[in-house]
Formats: sequence, structure tokens, C-alpha cells
Amino acid sequence: MFYGLLSLFLRSQKMIVPEPSSILIVRLSSIGDIILTTPLVRAVRQKFPHAKISYLVKKEFAALVQNNPHINKVITFDKSGGKKELLRIKDRIKKEQFDWLVDLHNNLRTKYLKITIRFPEVSSYSKQSFRRHLLVWIGKNLLREAKPVYLKYFDAVSHHDIKYDGHGTEVIIPVKDLEMIINRLSADGLKEHQPLVVICPGASYTNKQWLPERFGEAAEALIHDLDAFIVLLGGPN
Repeated sequence: MFYGLLSLFLRSQKMIVPEPSSILIVRLSSIGDIILTTPLVRAVRQKFPHAKISYLVKKEFAALVQNNPHINKVITFDKSGGKKELLRIKDRIKKEQFDWLVDLHNNLRTKYLKITIRFPEVSSYSKQSFRRHLLVWIGKNLLREAKPVYLKYFDAVSHHDIKYDGHGTEVIIPVKDLEMIINRLSADGLKEHQPLVVICPGASYTNKQWLPERFGEAAEALIHDLDAFIVLLGGPN
């Protein structure tokens, strides 16, 4: 009974969490998931304007965050290096002596870092993997009230009273690249003030893939209803 009363008392008291001065945010992949972390990155910067914020990401996705003004340093991970590369990243992160690890990926690699490095504070994103598998494989939906992913990321940092500012995601594009993109689209027929719709018809996992003909139907509807200019993005796969 004593421990029960002590637990209730501690929960009733507002925890005093020390302010971090060096923060490591981790999201290794992929394009969409990394972009969805940008509201949290911005909010962490707003909460701790003087902190050094680093971001760990796979090398091939570094361009998504390397121009983000809220990030001081981007640390890249080359998955082709295997175990040797993971050990290199572990040693580098240990030397940096981060006060706070914010793990927004929570996979085997990031769990290894959490086990092998003593961070003063660790916060992790819950993937709700079991519920997601139930939905995909047997159609049992326990996620009807689930938040969008970019808001679920904020659950990991709620103890610091960090909240979403309502300003959406962001990808910072250098001016020279933006000019190149605009010139290319104009040369391909994009008119001034014409709606531009970018479609990425693919996904790494089968449970995220849509039928090709449905992408085609969506594109046709956007062209017919909005006079949209359609751009397809993707790699060889």
C-alpha cells in the first residue's frame, strides 16, 4: 500500500526535466517518414533555441534535412557499410556526448544505439506495430482513433511540453535548385498558376503499394477536374 500511495504522489507531481543542450534526432528512412519529422524538429528548436540539434539519417536521404535551418548538423549512415558502419556511427555519437536522444525510427539499428550508448535521456516513438499488422493481415482495425504519424512523433517529447505549431511539414530547397526545377517544368509546359501535382507511384513495402491503374485514374481525374500538371517521380523500381 505504501508503494501504491508513493506512486500516486509521484504521478501527481509535475516532473522537472532538465533542459538539454545537445540533442540527437534519429529517423534513418524513408522519404515520407523523414519529411513527417520536420514539424517536430521545428518545435524542438522553438522550445530549445540555444541547443545543438543533430539529425541522424541514411546517406541517400540526407538532402531532405541538410538545408533545414533548425538543424545544426546532419550525421549520415551508409547502410552498405554493414556492421562496421554501425560501429563507426556508435563511436561518433558517443564522442558527441548528446544529452537527449529522440528516436523517431525505433528499429533494430536505433535500439542497438540505445543499448550501447548511455544517453542521459532517451525518448522513443511507438510504432504500434502489432495493431498495424492486425489491420494489414487480418483486417482487424484497432487504429480508428490513431493520430497521424507526424503527431504521434510528438508523443515521444510530450514530457518537455513540446507541441505542434500547426504549420505543417517543410523541405528547404536551395534557391539554385528551385530555379532549376521551375525552368524545367516551364520548359515541359507548366503554365503560370496551373495546379502542380506530383505523384510517386510506388512504395518499398507491399502493404503500402497501390495498383498502377489507380494512379492513372487519379491523374486523369486531376487533369480533367483541375487542369492539373502531373509530374511522376520515382526510381527504377
